[in-house]
Amino acid sequence: MIKNLINLLFGNKVQILSNNEKNYFFLNDATTPELKLNNINPKHPKYMPFLVKDFDPRSYSLIRDKDYKNLNCYFIICNLLNYYQSILFKIDGGKIKQWFSNNPLFVDPFARNGMNAFYDRKSLIFMYKNSFLKKRIVYTCESVDIVSHELGHAILDSLRPDFWNMQSIEIWSYHEAFADINAFVNVTNNDLIIEKIFEETNLNLSKSNIASRIGEDMASSISADKFCLRDLSADIDYINPSVIDEKSAISLNPHDFGKIFSCCWYAIFVEIFNFEINNKINPIDAFKIAKEECYLCLIKSTKIVPCNKDFFKTLSKIFLLNIKDKYYKITENILEKRKLIKKEIRYL
Repeated sequence: MIKNLINLLFGNKVQILSNNEKNYFFLNDATTPELKLNNINPKHPKYMPFLVKDFDPRSYSLIRDKDYKNLNCYFIICNLLNYYQSILFKIDGGKIKQWFSNNPLFVDPFARNGMNAFYDRKSLIFMYKNSFLKKRIVYTCESVDIVSHELGHAILDSLRPDFWNMQSIEIWSYHEAFADINAFVNVTNNDLIIEKIFEETNLNLSKSNIASRIGEDMASSISADKFCLRDLSADIDYINPSVIDEKSAISLNPHDFGKIFSCCWYAIFVEIFNFEINNKINPIDAFKIAKEECYLCLIKSTKIVPCNKDFFKTLSKIFLLNIKDKYYKITENILEKRKLIKKEIRYL
């Protein structure tokens, strides 16, 4: 801390982080404080510029708790954008280089009091609130899930801006599904998280785990009975939105209805992981192979899927056509099981 103060006094960049328990960077959120880093080295993405309020990555001090949270938020965004851009490069050389607004995305980690976060086509807004249940202030900007989810909305808006105002429950819900998938993709960018998943599930990734659960800190600060906002490990079949009522397994709330696709995507990821494990691939490598294949296929499919009434089923068919041949059968089986496609009958 003294060295930080001296550096700040002489205008030097402060990069040495305190070992004080308040000053670390969550790999998930505050519900898993053991999963943290004391030192981080963010790599700013080459394209899709963004600005975090009151934070300059070229010269910053780490004196206040707020400084750490700003850097934490910046770090989360850098990680997801770098991964997303690496996938885009494999698809078409990374042609999408701007946000919907064609301006740098503005990020406000401390926008105002409240238990919410959102994307408004120009900025990412993160709130904070004193939680009676937690007996502390919950900051949405320090949750990898929440930041990545909102960034996922911005990524999809740059990829398919026509989705934003489309009058379709399935397309609205896909925005939420895509955002949740991005939360999973980003939280698993660190091997410590992957190892924690293996520890929790004994390599049975169909079980609920630290990465499949979205927004644990936010959910448990709202209700003592909630462990997460959504769980990608849920087994949910497609239901036509026109027949959904109060007795249905899901509602027409886009966050809820979106689970039809996000949970199916996760199930495909799990089966590709299992396929690679059965081929004697190292578990961590198998995890990364499965994630990259599923995310790459998702981005490819999203770029070309037409907007229509049966959006989820159309997207599923395109997803299946884009998956690698060796994963085709297992992907087809899951999509059929979840009632998102019907297998073609081939006659001799």
